[in-house]
Amino acid sequence: MHSNTRRTQLRQLIHTCLIASFATPVLVQAQAAQDPEVEEVVVTGS
Repeated sequence: MHSNTRRTQLRQLIHTCLIASFATPVLVQAQAAQDPEVEEVVVTGS
């Protein structure tokens, strides 16, 4: 019974890691789409 619990915990850990590895790029891309683009302006004065 103890090994079954360990196996279940390992399976859940692997499942969580897989979901996180697929979800992270999607979330980063969605957040980048919401941010406005920043333009760099150089001001030179005399």
